[in-house]
Amino acid sequence: MSDGPPSDLVGRPVAARYKVLAPLGAGGMGAVYEAEHLTLGRRVALKVLQPEVAGLAEFRQRFEREARALSGLNHPNIVTVTDFGIHEGVPFLVMEYIEGEPLEDLLGRSPEGLPIDLLKLVVTEVARGLRAIHDVGMVHGDIKPSNVVLGKDNRVVLLDFGLVRPAVEFGGAEIPIEGSPAYMAP
Repeated sequence: MSDGPPSDLVGRPVAARYKVLAPLGAGGMGAVYEAEHLTLGRRVALKVLQPEVAGLAEFRQRFEREARALSGLNHPNIVTVTDFGIHEGVPFLVMEYIEGEPLEDLLGRSPEGLPIDLLKLVVTEVARGLRAIHDVGMVHGDIKPSNVVLGKDNRVVLLDFGLVRPAVEFGGAEIPIEGSPAYMAP
């Protein structure tokens, strides 16, 4: 992610259900905030399209594809999407809030590298998450240390599916995701 998300949403309600608490990070497509679900009193991560791309159909479609792909997955190593909507003309998605630290930060503090036990855990759990994604015919498309979080409970979670694509685009078999025209409910 880049320098950080704009702070203009902090303190504001989104879709009458969420209150934005603090910026968490930003990339080329979206900005992520810590937020609170007002009815449930639960912390969540709220991702919105960056203002400069929010009006572009290509980015809106990619953002919706990310939400659909993630909402169909339930795996401990993949961030869970719980909501999707549009607020003041800007799409947003809501994910579980993972209290922890990006792998990028851990690596930056460890010039000698991660301890072997932690390295094994991270590699194994990332591979499990990727396997779950591949099992439904998708490819993450943006695996890097900033998109992997080590939770305080030592749960390793893959984030940022903004570049998720059907595996067929990478030479794999086509397996339609829920919501796509080719999807047929089981």
